Amino acid sequence: MTNQGTFNTKRTLIAFTLAGLLTACGDNDNEFSDIEQPAPPTAITPEPAPIPIPAFAPDGTLSADITWTTYGVPHVKADNLESMAMA
Repeated sequence: MTNQGTFNTKRTLIAFTLAGLLTACGDNDNEFSDIEQPAPPTAITPEPAPIPIPAFAPDGTLSADITWTTYGVPHVKADNLESMAMA
């Protein structure tokens, strides 16, 4: 019977401890009246859009410069997308 009484006492103590912790953590008395509000952000003017790369060569000539790094990575420079695709 002593073990049963000790077990019930421990369960009761654990239950009261958990109830006390939940009660202590449940208080939400935050009014935030003493916190300074941040200033609104200033408007940022976006940069103008870059000039798009033309898709086709106006005179029909295709040319591109291809260089490789020491690790074998190709770098293609072309005046338009059609020249880059044909390189």
